[in-house]
Amino acid sequence: MPNGEKLWTKGFTIVTISCFLLFFNMQMILVTTPAYLRENFHSHDTTIGLVTSLFAFSAILARMYTGRPSQMHKIGKLLLIGLIIALIATVGIYWSTVVVAILAMRMLYGIGFGMASTALPTMATNLIPPNRMGEGMGYFGFSNTLALMFGPMFALFLFNTYSMGTLVLVATIILIIVFPLMYTLLPSSNRIEKTEIEETNLSVKRNRFFSRKLLAPTILNVLMYSTYSGLISFIVLFGHEQNLKGVSSFFLFSSIAV
Repeated sequence: MPNGEKLWTKGFTIVTISCFLLFFNMQMILVTTPAYLRENFHSHDTTIGLVTSLFAFSAILARMYTGRPSQMHKIGKLLLIGLIIALIATVGIYWSTVVVAILAMRMLYGIGFGMASTALPTMATNLIPPNRMGEGMGYFGFSNTLALMFGPMFALFLFNTYSMGTLVLVATIILIIVFPLMYTLLPSSNRIEKTEIEETNLSVKRNRFFSRKLLAPTILNVLMYSTYSGLISFIVLFGHEQNLKGVSSFFLFSSIAV
């Protein structure tokens, strides 16, 4: 744990920046892949919808594994593996010449993103003073919102002005930046006491991995993100079909509202 009550330590700052870069990379690829499939492969709407669905499905599976208490002491290794998988899948988009390969890359990316996006918050909680946990996680979560605000706008600019290749190159560089940051972060954020893991394991066994209290908010979350995923998958294509300029402003105003 950090000394004293200081929130913005070196470790917490690094993990917050790393989270921003990871989500920035995710938003860049997620928003532009549907348009890329339509323009270059003339894909059907069902195929385009699979881009988001496969990504989300694989990310959920990865989070279920990464988030298990028995894996918490491996959080640094899981983060590194997740980042490597996400990096390979990001580059793989450019080298994919058929639709099936792109869908496979999106599913692979979901696995890497699911692992990394579970590991980073865990590291953040290890770096925040207990009595400032709410404040710290609020700032940490804001990095996601900033990525939602600027990632799609920047991605659509690159996609419309240059090409998908340029976009993938920039997205790859953004993700590569996380690796040296993680190298300086891991020694101070990867310490989770064995007794804490054992206590959490015991609690999970008693609750059988699920609590009835979570059912209602889980259903609400599914409904909300079902709507959001539909918008994310087709808002860019809708803008093109309607000859609307500045579709990226949708993401800007959405983030401002958040």
